[in-house]
Amino acid sequence: MNRLAIVAVGFVATSALATLAADAPEGSSDKRGCGSINLGEPRIFYKHNMRCHKAKHYARRLYKTDGRDQPRRFTCTSNSHFNQGAACRHDFKNKNFGWHPADKRKAAAKRKKCGTYRSESSYARGKVIAIRGVGCLEARKVAKTYDHTGRSRGRWECFLAHGGGRALFSCGYGGTAGDVRDFPHALVAKGVGERDRPLKVRR
Repeated sequence: MNRLAIVAVGFVATSALATLAADAPEGSSDKRGCGSINLGEPRIFYKHNMRCHKAKHYARRLYKTDGRDQPRRFTCTSNSHFNQGAACRHDFKNKNFGWHPADKRKAAAKRKKCGTYRSESSYARGKVIAIRGVGCLEARKVAKTYDHTGRSRGRWECFLAHGGGRALFSCGYGGTAGDVRDFPHALVAKGVGERDRPLKVRR
């Protein structure tokens, strides 16, 4: 093979690799760090079924305009005027993105105690704690629904706690993987008082 042919083969191979790289979807754990974004300070960032650069572009627009410039066909919510965090979901497709504080100690400091409700667990009452992204009224409704029926309410995902202690269950939405307590919208329920009856087993 002469020198000209070798150069031509190398050019074709390089072009093919470049095309594949351009068409490859960007994942949340790619080397460019799609798991974080700087909005005034570093934040935890997530996205689902979206290209990273597009999702971050939307996030920066929301942050700069305090949520006024929302992307088309997305519904976005925030309990911090789009400063500390936000969650956006596409109105028709399975797409979402959002961000929340990178420092979990700051997030923990903002937890809200939302009162108690009559529990169907082995405890007489359940105490609701809103971690982030939810008001107390909705948090109590979500917790009570799951406690009494075993079904998650609306877009919320709830899971029973394991490992003992007073924790009953955790609920969240807006994330795609990991602990629901780390999702942009999250709450926990804990048992209150002494255990005075056997735990009801749902079928």
